[in-house]
Amino acid sequence: MSKDIPIKEVIEDKKTWFNVKRFNIGKVEIARPEKVLDLKKTTKENFDRYVKPAHQFKLYEISKILSHFDKVSAISENEDAENEEFFGFAKWREDKPTITNFTFNFNPYDHMKGAGEIDYFFDMYHSFSTPFLFVPNIKIKNSDGPIIDIDNFLRFVDESFDILNSKNSKPIFVPVSIRMTGKEQDTLIEHYVKKEYFNYWFDFEGRRIETIHLGKLRHFNKKIKEMGIFDKTVSYYTNINKIISEIPAEENNPASDILASIAGANIIGVNRKPQKNIKTIPGRPPYIYIPKPPEHRFRIFNKDSYYYVKSKNKAHQIDEVNRDVNAINLDQEFNNQTTHFMKDYEIETYLNQKEMLTKFQDGALLKRLTKKKI
Repeated sequence: MSKDIPIKEVIEDKKTWFNVKRFNIGKVEIARPEKVLDLKKTTKENFDRYVKPAHQFKLYEISKILSHFDKVSAISENEDAENEEFFGFAKWREDKPTITNFTFNFNPYDHMKGAGEIDYFFDMYHSFSTPFLFVPNIKIKNSDGPIIDIDNFLRFVDESFDILNSKNSKPIFVPVSIRMTGKEQDTLIEHYVKKEYFNYWFDFEGRRIETIHLGKLRHFNKKIKEMGIFDKTVSYYTNINKIISEIPAEENNPASDILASIAGANIIGVNRKPQKNIKTIPGRPPYIYIPKPPEHRFRIFNKDSYYYVKSKNKAHQIDEVNRDVNAINLDQEFNNQTTHFMKDYEIETYLNQKEMLTKFQDGALLKRLTKKKI
Protein backbone atom coordinates (compact mmCIF):
# COMPACT_ATOMS: atom_id res chain seq x y z
CA MET A 1 0.00 0.00 0.00
CA SER A 2 1.06 3.60 -0.61
CA LYS A 3 2.91 4.90 2.39
CA ASP A 4 1.26 7.90 4.04
CA ILE A 5 3.45 10.79 5.13
CA PRO A 6 2.99 11.09 8.90
CA ILE A 7 3.22 14.79 9.74
CA LYS A 8 4.74 15.31 13.16
CA GLU A 9 3.94 18.99 13.57
CA VAL A 10 2.12 21.78 11.72
CA ILE A 11 2.70 25.44 12.49
CA GLU A 12 0.65 27.94 10.47
CA ASP A 13 0.98 31.66 9.95
CA LYS A 14 -2.21 33.53 10.83
CA LYS A 15 -2.18 35.99 7.92
CA THR A 16 -0.68 34.00 5.02
CA TRP A 17 -0.63 30.37 3.89
CA PHE A 18 3.00 30.04 4.96
CA ASN A 19 3.33 26.95 7.13
CA VAL A 20 5.97 24.69 8.58
CA LYS A 21 5.15 20.99 8.37
CA ARG A 22 7.63 18.55 9.86
CA PHE A 23 7.75 15.07 8.38
CA ASN A 24 10.01 12.40 6.93
CA ILE A 25 9.86 10.85 3.47
CA GLY A 26 12.11 7.84 3.70
CA LYS A 27 15.43 9.12 5.01
CA VAL A 28 14.67 12.70 3.95
CA GLU A 29 13.66 14.96 6.84
CA ILE A 30 11.60 18.05 6.01
CA ALA A 31 11.27 20.78 8.64
CA ARG A 32 10.62 23.88 6.48
CA PRO A 33 9.71 24.79 2.91
CA GLU A 34 12.42 23.06 0.85
CA LYS A 35 13.67 23.97 -2.63
CA VAL A 36 14.73 21.07 -4.83
CA LEU A 37 17.57 21.16 -7.34
CA ASP A 38 16.78 20.74 -11.04
CA LEU A 39 18.87 17.79 -12.24
CA LYS A 40 17.57 17.74 -15.79
CA LYS A 41 20.38 19.95 -17.10
CA THR A 42 22.94 19.64 -14.31
CA THR A 43 26.22 17.91 -15.14
CA LYS A 44 28.53 16.28 -12.62
CA GLU A 45 31.22 18.82 -13.44
CA ASN A 46 29.04 21.83 -12.63
CA PHE A 47 27.43 20.10 -9.65
CA ASP A 48 30.85 19.45 -8.11
CA ARG A 49 32.03 22.98 -8.91
CA TYR A 50 29.05 25.15 -8.05
CA VAL A 51 26.61 23.17 -5.90
CA LYS A 52 28.52 20.68 -3.75
CA PRO A 53 30.83 23.25 -2.08
CA ALA A 54 28.03 25.79 -1.53
CA HIS A 55 24.87 24.00 -0.48
CA GLN A 56 23.28 20.71 0.54
CA PHE A 57 19.95 19.94 -1.15
CA LYS A 58 17.64 17.31 0.30
CA LEU A 59 15.72 16.58 -2.90
CA TYR A 60 16.35 16.62 -6.64
CA GLU A 61 13.87 16.75 -9.51
CA ILE A 62 13.63 15.84 -13.16
CA SER A 63 10.51 17.29 -14.81
CA LYS A 64 9.45 16.40 -18.34
CA ILE A 65 6.67 17.40 -20.76
CA LEU A 66 5.48 14.68 -23.13
CA SER A 67 3.59 15.90 -26.18
CA HIS A 68 3.02 12.52 -27.86
CA PHE A 69 1.59 9.25 -26.59
CA ASP A 70 4.23 7.40 -28.63
CA LYS A 71 6.87 8.53 -26.13
CA VAL A 72 5.02 6.64 -23.39
CA SER A 73 4.09 3.53 -25.37
CA ALA A 74 7.64 3.18 -26.75
CA ILE A 75 9.02 2.48 -23.26
CA SER A 76 8.12 -1.21 -23.57
CA GLU A 77 10.10 -1.46 -26.83
CA ASN A 78 13.16 0.61 -25.92
CA GLU A 79 16.57 -0.75 -25.08
CA ASP A 80 17.71 -0.31 -21.46
CA ALA A 81 20.02 2.58 -22.32
CA GLU A 82 17.18 4.43 -24.06
CA ASN A 83 14.92 4.09 -21.04
CA GLU A 84 17.68 5.22 -18.66
CA GLU A 85 18.08 8.34 -20.76
CA PHE A 86 14.30 8.86 -20.96
CA PHE A 87 13.91 8.77 -17.17
CA GLY A 88 16.98 10.95 -16.62
CA PHE A 89 19.20 8.33 -15.02
CA ALA A 90 22.90 9.09 -14.57
CA LYS A 91 25.33 6.97 -12.55
CA TRP A 92 26.91 9.95 -10.78
CA ARG A 93 23.62 10.94 -9.13
CA GLU A 94 22.31 7.45 -8.38
CA ASP A 95 22.66 8.04 -4.62
CA LYS A 96 20.66 11.28 -4.66
CA PRO A 97 16.94 11.29 -3.72
CA THR A 98 15.57 12.18 -7.14
CA ILE A 99 11.90 12.49 -8.05
CA THR A 100 10.68 12.45 -11.62
CA ASN A 101 7.40 13.86 -12.86
CA PHE A 102 5.60 14.08 -16.20
CA THR A 103 3.12 16.47 -17.76
CA PHE A 104 1.10 14.95 -20.62
CA ASN A 105 0.17 17.44 -23.32
CA PHE A 106 -2.34 15.00 -24.80
CA ASN A 107 -5.36 12.92 -23.77
CA PRO A 108 -4.12 9.36 -23.16
CA TYR A 109 -7.64 8.00 -23.69
CA ASP A 110 -7.41 9.05 -27.32
CA HIS A 111 -4.85 6.24 -27.63
CA MET A 112 -5.85 3.60 -25.08
CA LYS A 113 -8.85 2.21 -23.22
CA GLY A 114 -7.24 2.27 -19.80
CA ALA A 115 -3.98 3.02 -17.99
CA GLY A 116 -3.30 -0.69 -17.70
CA GLU A 117 -2.19 -0.58 -21.34
CA ILE A 118 0.85 1.48 -20.31
CA ASP A 119 1.62 -0.31 -17.05
CA TYR A 120 5.19 -0.97 -18.24
CA PHE A 121 5.76 2.80 -18.33
CA PHE A 122 4.58 3.09 -14.71
CA ASP A 123 6.59 0.06 -13.55
CA MET A 124 9.76 1.45 -15.08
CA TYR A 125 9.02 4.89 -13.67
CA HIS A 126 8.58 3.41 -10.19
CA SER A 127 12.21 2.30 -10.21
CA PHE A 128 13.58 5.68 -11.25
CA SER A 129 11.69 7.98 -8.84
CA THR A 130 12.70 7.99 -5.18
CA PRO A 131 11.77 8.60 -2.42
CA PHE A 132 8.24 9.26 -3.71
CA LEU A 133 6.14 9.10 -6.88
CA PHE A 134 4.00 11.42 -8.99
CA VAL A 135 0.89 10.48 -10.94
CA PRO A 136 1.41 12.32 -14.28
CA ASN A 137 -0.50 15.53 -14.81
CA ILE A 138 -2.57 15.97 -17.96
CA LYS A 139 -3.02 19.50 -19.23
CA ILE A 140 -6.72 20.22 -18.98
CA LYS A 141 -6.45 22.59 -21.94
CA ASN A 142 -3.95 24.36 -24.14
CA SER A 143 -4.13 27.21 -26.66
CA ASP A 144 -5.98 24.93 -29.10
CA GLY A 145 -8.78 24.21 -26.60
CA PRO A 146 -9.76 21.48 -24.10
CA ILE A 147 -7.64 18.32 -23.94
CA ILE A 148 -9.47 16.24 -21.33
CA ASP A 149 -12.53 16.71 -19.13
CA ILE A 150 -12.38 16.50 -15.35
CA ASP A 151 -14.08 13.10 -15.14
CA ASN A 152 -11.52 11.43 -17.38
CA PHE A 153 -8.72 13.35 -15.69
CA LEU A 154 -9.74 11.83 -12.34
CA ARG A 155 -10.24 8.43 -13.94
CA PHE A 156 -6.64 8.56 -15.19
CA VAL A 157 -5.41 9.59 -11.72
CA ASP A 158 -7.18 6.65 -10.07
CA GLU A 159 -6.01 4.09 -12.64
CA SER A 160 -2.42 5.38 -12.51
CA PHE A 161 -2.43 5.49 -8.71
CA ASP A 162 -3.57 1.88 -8.51
CA ILE A 163 -0.80 0.70 -10.85
CA LEU A 164 1.90 2.62 -8.98
CA ASN A 165 0.53 1.44 -5.63
CA SER A 166 0.93 -2.28 -6.33
CA LYS A 167 3.42 -3.64 -3.77
CA ASN A 168 4.54 -0.09 -3.11
CA SER A 169 5.88 1.66 -0.02
CA LYS A 170 6.57 5.10 -1.54
CA PRO A 171 4.22 8.04 -1.00
CA ILE A 172 2.30 8.97 -4.17
CA PHE A 173 1.54 12.57 -5.09
CA VAL A 174 -1.54 13.26 -7.22
CA PRO A 175 -1.68 16.20 -9.67
CA VAL A 176 -3.44 19.54 -9.44
CA SER A 177 -3.37 21.52 -12.69
CA ILE A 178 -3.20 25.26 -12.14
CA ARG A 179 -5.26 25.64 -15.34
CA MET A 180 -8.41 24.18 -13.75
CA THR A 181 -11.54 26.27 -13.34
CA GLY A 182 -13.05 26.72 -9.89
CA LYS A 183 -15.72 24.11 -10.59
CA GLU A 184 -13.13 21.61 -11.84
CA GLN A 185 -10.97 22.30 -8.80
CA ASP A 186 -13.87 21.67 -6.41
CA THR A 187 -14.69 18.39 -8.14
CA LEU A 188 -11.04 17.36 -7.89
CA ILE A 189 -10.77 18.25 -4.18
CA GLU A 190 -13.92 16.32 -3.28
CA HIS A 191 -12.69 13.29 -5.21
CA TYR A 192 -9.20 13.38 -3.69
CA VAL A 193 -10.54 13.67 -0.14
CA LYS A 194 -12.98 10.80 -0.74
CA LYS A 195 -10.13 8.63 -2.05
CA GLU A 196 -7.89 9.76 0.84
CA TYR A 197 -5.26 11.23 -1.44
CA PHE A 198 -3.40 13.71 0.77
CA ASN A 199 -0.17 14.36 -1.16
CA TYR A 200 -0.59 16.99 -3.90
CA TRP A 201 1.70 18.22 -6.63
CA PHE A 202 0.65 21.51 -8.19
CA ASP A 203 1.77 21.73 -11.81
CA PHE A 204 2.07 25.39 -12.77
CA GLU A 205 2.85 24.37 -16.36
CA GLY A 206 5.15 27.37 -16.80
CA ARG A 207 2.80 29.89 -15.24
CA ARG A 208 3.82 32.42 -12.61
CA ILE A 209 2.57 32.93 -9.07
CA GLU A 210 0.55 36.13 -9.27
CA THR A 211 -2.97 37.43 -8.58
CA ILE A 212 -5.12 34.86 -10.39
CA HIS A 213 -3.07 31.89 -9.23
CA LEU A 214 -2.87 33.16 -5.66
CA GLY A 215 -6.68 33.11 -5.73
CA LYS A 216 -6.74 29.51 -6.96
CA LEU A 217 -4.19 28.38 -4.38
CA ARG A 218 -6.07 30.22 -1.63
CA HIS A 219 -9.29 28.47 -2.64
CA PHE A 220 -7.65 25.04 -2.65
CA ASN A 221 -5.99 25.54 0.74
CA LYS A 222 -9.14 27.02 2.26
CA LYS A 223 -11.25 24.09 1.06
CA ILE A 224 -8.96 21.37 2.43
CA LYS A 225 -8.72 23.27 5.71
CA GLU A 226 -12.51 23.47 5.94
CA MET A 227 -12.66 19.73 5.27
CA GLY A 228 -10.30 19.10 8.18
CA ILE A 229 -7.39 17.57 6.23
CA PHE A 230 -4.92 20.46 5.92
CA ASP A 231 -2.76 18.97 8.68
CA LYS A 232 -2.56 15.67 6.76
CA THR A 233 -1.49 17.12 3.44
CA VAL A 234 1.87 17.82 1.79
CA SER A 235 1.94 20.30 -1.11
CA TYR A 236 4.60 20.29 -3.82
CA TYR A 237 4.63 23.28 -6.23
CA THR A 238 6.66 22.88 -9.42
CA ASN A 239 7.15 24.00 -13.05
CA ILE A 240 6.82 27.63 -11.93
CA ASN A 241 7.76 30.56 -14.13
CA LYS A 242 10.38 32.25 -11.95
CA ILE A 243 9.58 35.86 -12.94
CA ILE A 244 6.23 37.65 -12.58
CA SER A 245 6.82 40.40 -15.11
CA GLU A 246 9.75 39.91 -17.47
CA ILE A 247 11.00 43.24 -18.79
CA PRO A 248 14.41 42.78 -20.46
CA ALA A 249 15.37 46.47 -20.30
CA GLU A 250 14.76 46.68 -16.55
CA GLU A 251 17.60 45.94 -14.14
CA ASN A 252 15.22 44.23 -11.71
CA ASN A 253 12.41 41.79 -12.57
CA PRO A 254 9.99 40.71 -9.78
CA ALA A 255 10.38 37.11 -8.61
CA SER A 256 7.51 34.64 -8.71
CA ASP A 257 8.95 31.38 -7.37
CA ILE A 258 9.97 32.78 -3.98
CA LEU A 259 6.25 33.35 -3.28
CA ALA A 260 5.53 29.59 -3.34
CA SER A 261 6.17 29.18 0.38
CA ILE A 262 3.94 32.16 1.24
CA ALA A 263 1.22 30.58 -0.93
CA GLY A 264 1.33 27.28 0.98
CA ALA A 265 4.04 25.08 -0.57
CA ASN A 266 5.95 22.62 1.60
CA ILE A 267 8.32 21.61 -1.22
CA ILE A 268 9.21 23.88 -4.14
CA GLY A 269 10.25 22.24 -7.39
CA VAL A 270 11.82 23.43 -10.61
CA ASN A 271 11.32 26.48 -12.79
CA ARG A 272 9.83 26.32 -16.26
CA LYS A 273 8.99 28.75 -19.00
CA PRO A 274 5.55 28.33 -20.64
CA GLN A 275 5.52 26.25 -23.80
CA LYS A 276 5.27 28.27 -26.97
CA ASN A 277 2.63 27.09 -29.41
CA ILE A 278 3.76 29.01 -32.47
CA LYS A 279 1.41 28.99 -35.46
CA THR A 280 2.26 30.29 -38.89
CA ILE A 281 -0.46 32.61 -40.19
CA PRO A 282 -1.17 32.13 -43.92
CA GLY A 283 0.28 34.95 -45.97
CA ARG A 284 2.77 35.98 -43.28
CA PRO A 285 6.41 34.93 -42.90
CA PRO A 286 7.12 32.13 -40.39
CA TYR A 287 7.88 33.11 -36.80
CA ILE A 288 11.59 33.30 -36.05
CA TYR A 289 12.67 33.15 -32.41
CA ILE A 290 15.34 35.72 -31.58
CA PRO A 291 16.87 34.99 -28.16
CA LYS A 292 17.42 37.82 -25.71
CA PRO A 293 21.01 38.77 -24.81
CA PRO A 294 22.49 36.65 -21.96
CA GLU A 295 22.36 39.49 -19.43
CA HIS A 296 18.59 39.65 -19.92
CA ARG A 297 17.92 35.90 -20.01
CA PHE A 298 20.10 34.73 -17.14
CA ARG A 299 19.28 36.72 -14.03
CA ILE A 300 20.15 35.91 -10.44
CA PHE A 301 17.68 35.88 -7.54
CA ASN A 302 18.44 38.51 -4.91
CA LYS A 303 17.45 37.38 -1.42
CA ASP A 304 17.37 40.89 -0.01
CA SER A 305 14.99 42.44 -2.54
CA TYR A 306 13.07 39.48 -4.13
CA TYR A 307 14.05 40.66 -7.60
CA TYR A 308 15.81 38.69 -10.31
CA VAL A 309 18.67 40.97 -11.29
CA LYS A 310 21.14 41.14 -14.14
CA SER A 311 24.54 39.62 -13.45
CA LYS A 312 27.88 40.48 -15.03
CA ASN A 313 29.32 37.13 -13.92
CA LYS A 314 29.89 35.11 -17.13
CA ALA A 315 29.34 31.82 -15.27
CA HIS A 316 25.82 33.00 -14.37
CA GLN A 317 25.08 33.22 -18.10
CA ILE A 318 25.49 29.47 -18.52
CA ASP A 319 22.02 27.90 -18.31
CA GLU A 320 22.69 25.05 -15.90
CA VAL A 321 24.96 27.15 -13.67
CA ASN A 322 22.31 29.86 -13.55
CA ARG A 323 19.69 27.32 -12.49
CA ASP A 324 21.93 25.88 -9.80
CA VAL A 325 22.94 29.24 -8.32
CA ASN A 326 19.34 30.44 -8.25
CA ALA A 327 18.19 27.23 -6.57
CA ILE A 328 20.83 27.72 -3.87
CA ASN A 329 19.76 31.35 -3.31
CA LEU A 330 16.09 30.40 -3.14
CA ASP A 331 16.61 27.55 -0.68
CA GLN A 332 18.70 29.77 1.56
CA GLU A 333 15.92 32.33 1.52
CA PHE A 334 13.27 29.72 2.37
CA ASN A 335 15.46 28.91 5.36
CA ASN A 336 15.65 32.62 6.25
CA GLN A 337 11.85 32.90 6.05
CA THR A 338 11.47 29.94 8.40
CA THR A 339 14.05 31.25 10.87
CA HIS A 340 12.16 34.55 11.12
CA PHE A 341 8.79 32.79 11.32
CA MET A 342 9.83 30.49 14.17
CA LYS A 343 10.82 33.45 16.37
CA ASP A 344 7.39 35.11 16.63
CA TYR A 345 5.25 32.78 14.49
CA GLU A 346 4.55 35.47 11.91
CA ILE A 347 6.03 36.23 8.50
CA GLU A 348 4.50 39.62 7.58
CA THR A 349 7.16 41.84 9.15
CA TYR A 350 9.84 39.89 7.27
CA LEU A 351 8.02 40.28 3.94
CA ASN A 352 7.72 44.01 4.56
CA GLN A 353 11.52 44.20 4.34
CA LYS A 354 11.53 43.03 0.70
CA GLU A 355 11.60 45.89 -1.79
CA MET A 356 9.83 43.99 -4.57
CA LEU A 357 6.85 43.19 -2.37
CA THR A 358 6.43 46.73 -1.12
CA LYS A 359 6.93 48.43 -4.51
CA PHE A 360 5.61 46.05 -7.18
CA GLN A 361 2.02 46.97 -8.06
CA ASP A 362 2.30 49.58 -5.28
CA GLY A 363 2.31 46.77 -2.72
CA ALA A 364 -0.92 45.16 -3.97
CA LEU A 365 0.73 41.74 -4.29
CA LEU A 366 1.94 41.88 -0.70
CA LYS A 367 -1.53 42.82 0.48
CA ARG A 368 -3.01 39.82 -1.34
CA LEU A 369 -0.44 37.55 0.25
CA THR A 370 -1.09 38.87 3.75
CA LYS A 371 -4.87 39.32 3.51
CA LYS A 372 -4.67 43.09 3.90
CA LYS A 373 -7.27 45.33 2.33
CA ILE A 374 -6.22 46.81 -1.01
